[in-house]
Amino acid sequence: MAKKFTLDSQAEEEFHILGIATQLKDYRLCHQLNKNLYLEFEKIDDLKAELSSPDMLGNFSFYRYQNPENFIDFFLIANKSPDGVLLPDLRQADFFLVAHGPFSRESQDRFLKTTKKLTGVLAAFRIDISKPKKIDTFLTELELHVISCESKSKVIRRK
Repeated sequence: MAKKFTLDSQAEEEFHILGIATQLKDYRLCHQLNKNLYLEFEKIDDLKAELSSPDMLGNFSFYRYQNPENFIDFFLIANKSPDGVLLPDLRQADFFLVAHGPFSRESQDRFLKTTKKLTGVLAAFRIDISKPKKIDTFLTELELHVISCESKSKVIRRK
């Protein structure tokens, strides 16, 4: 008798999110993170995301750093803009530091400890990605935004 196998189509992506509460402007926070965590964030196009109603879009500040040696992409994304709040369930976070890839618990703890000590940072905390309501939509929009920005840069390089 032949064995029956089922394919699980939900490939688990490795996303880790830290919330940051601060009064700092995005570029100042980015500079401090670059300096103290040895990152090299670069500003790219703002993330355009759906707000509370489907016909409303907000623009959220967006920075990226790729670490090819460790296969990790880091993103710094504003949670608030003049248009509204990206993730209302996490209103206490002004920014999200998102790591996509193998980001160990020890590295997360080091990032948290260092971020909490930065001048102007009120709090830094780990976010459980299984809890907030719109997190799946947020992560999908993040991936689509990165793909869109990469395709734009390829077109520019060809010219």
